Amino acid sequence: MMRPARVSLLLLGLLAALDGCDTSDLYRFGSGTRAGVAYIRRVVSSRLHCGFLCSKSSECFVWRYTQVTGTCALFSTGSISESAAYFAPVPPPSDFVMGPDNIAYLMVPTLMDRSTAEQHCQSLDPRATLAVPVTETALAFLKDEAHLQAWNTNTMLGINCIDSSFASIAAVTTVSIPLTWFDPASDTGCTSDMCLVVRETGLYHDSCGHEHPFLCQIQV
Repeated sequence: MMRPARVSLLLLGLLAALDGCDTSDLYRFGSGTRAGVAYIRRVVSSRLHCGFLCSKSSECFVWRYTQVTGTCALFSTGSISESAAYFAPVPPPSDFVMGPDNIAYLMVPTLMDRSTAEQHCQSLDPRATLAVPVTETALAFLKDEAHLQAWNTNTMLGINCIDSSFASIAAVTTVSIPLTWFDPASDTGCTSDMCLVVRETGLYHDSCGHEHPFLCQIQV
């Protein structure tokens, strides 16, 4: 019986043969290191367009965009376990700025409410959401960015209160927010219709209905 590692190498060879001598990368959404056989292959307008098609297909696990030909190939899931090195992370749009924790951010100065802002982030990239700092280094980066942009005192984040707990608006999952992250003047309790904004001095409580400039993020 052929060993799994050898099967994986042969299957990777078949994947590479799909594009001949092309050196384009395979990209993936989600976790895992599996690939399969391309089930869709078409010419598209850009790499992001190809990635968007993959994100909208329940069958697609990884995708390849060939810049020379503009060809997009979508791959369904398979059983390659040694293929991690053949995948490259999907790069964010060029106007996003890389921050800590492999997260790219975009500062949007337009005033919007949270629902509209979340939709705007999604329109820029299907992976984008309102920013949610989960580490102290990420919070420090966002405070600096809000300060450098010279916006008004409040910059919108993607955090609200659900059942007396702070949660990500996009993922609807609980977020741990240390009290030391708050501006000293902020209410640190979690109450109905309470969302969080970031200032140069830390996090601050805010009504979810208010409009502010905001931060989009993409986990790269």
